[in-house]
Amino acid sequence: MPTKFIRIDTDKLEEGDMQKILSIINKDPQKEKQTLVGKRFLRALMFAAEERKRMKKLKVFLPPVKPFKETITPKTIETIKKMSPPKPVEENLTAPTIQKTSTIQKEFKEVKYPLLVSKQGVLASALIQKEQDQLTYTVIEPQIDKKITEYVIKKLRGKKEFPEDLLTKIVQKAAKKFKQVYNEELKNKVRYYVYRDLKNFGKVDPLMHDHNIINITSNGKDKPLEIQHKTFGKLQTNIILTEKEIQDLINKVAEKTKIKVTKDNPTINTRLMSFRFQGTLGFGKVESKFIIKKEDS
Repeated sequence: MPTKFIRIDTDKLEEGDMQKILSIINKDPQKEKQTLVGKRFLRALMFAAEERKRMKKLKVFLPPVKPFKETITPKTIETIKKMSPPKPVEENLTAPTIQKTSTIQKEFKEVKYPLLVSKQGVLASALIQKEQDQLTYTVIEPQIDKKITEYVIKKLRGKKEFPEDLLTKIVQKAAKKFKQVYNEELKNKVRYYVYRDLKNFGKVDPLMHDHNIINITSNGKDKPLEIQHKTFGKLQTNIILTEKEIQDLINKVAEKTKIKVTKDNPTINTRLMSFRFQGTLGFGKVESKFIIKKEDS
């Protein structure tokens, strides 16, 4: 039997018609489950018809709903953007890097400047250079045979003054003894070491002439001295002192400042010129140490 589609005019559908359709469906109990969907559909259809009739009586006009996209115009989108809060700025936070020396630049090569200058030229200079990603401080002093300087210093030790004629005579003897050519350049180099070791502060003396150094630290014998540089921060030097050299320095400072340093009183804390000296003489297994700080005059 061919299927027929019947158009139902919901506006003219009456309650009695609905009941007639339902009674026809209920006549066959065996098909009750199969016709359950049909029942629900017809009831919904009837409810919709009644609702439409009610809205017509009230003369309410229900406009068709426009698609959502059509309701948002470009102007509306621009307004929404202005009203929306700005996106939070993501700060580029990085962990702080700890540098062993301050402000080390990748392109840094070296810095060299004079420490002591005489009429004949530069006697001692400082060289700051990069070695294995660290900056180091090197004191450059006159090149000379140590045997000559040791000989001259031994002859002059204990003397308060070093007259020029006496210095010349001793240096000439040293040059002849060790088969070196004597000249003014040789004498000037020897004079530098004589004053450094006998009058001043030995190997530490060049550092004390560097106005860029804030302090000098000895952490014990046979260890490189460390300095605090105004520009380059903490640097390790090429100067290494023995236990005897450290003790000699402390004793010399004590002598100049008229302080007695003994086993019972092994420490020193005094000011000399524009420096603050703090040191401890070592006895037994205790090593001698010192710190020299530059103070404002």
